[in-house]
Amino acid sequence: MDVKKVLGSDGNLTTENEIAGMKTQTYEWKEGSTAVTGLFQNGALITKAIVSPSVFKTNGETIKLAQFDKIQPGMTYEQAKETLKNREGYLLSEAEMMGTGAKVYIWMNDDQSSVQLTFTNGTVSGKAQSNLK
Repeated sequence: MDVKKVLGSDGNLTTENEIAGMKTQTYEWKEGSTAVTGLFQNGALITKAIVSPSVFKTNGETIKLAQFDKIQPGMTYEQAKETLKNREGYLLSEAEMMGTGAKVYIWMNDDQSSVQLTFTNGTVSGKAQSNLK
């Protein structure tokens, strides 16, 4: 994928280093209050993340601690979504490294409490919550 073609510019180089022949660079693209970050190793995009005010908007009923507690490792996104009152999560980041894919989603409540789930190769591998009741 040609990231420049997709995003319309080269982006701003924010970090760069080389360790044991592995060149790592981080670029950032901004448009208004939305930022996209890409991590490249030896020229290949391996991680991408987006931060947008839309992440901090709610999209349904309040998620409770009891629902969060029902989320178990190995659940698919659809199973987790069903457990969280069928609310769609917002994709925060996505990465693929050595054949392993990871995605991080967040669900926000009106009171700014939240659920964050990490999916590795399509199933829950980690979970966190902030201020759920």
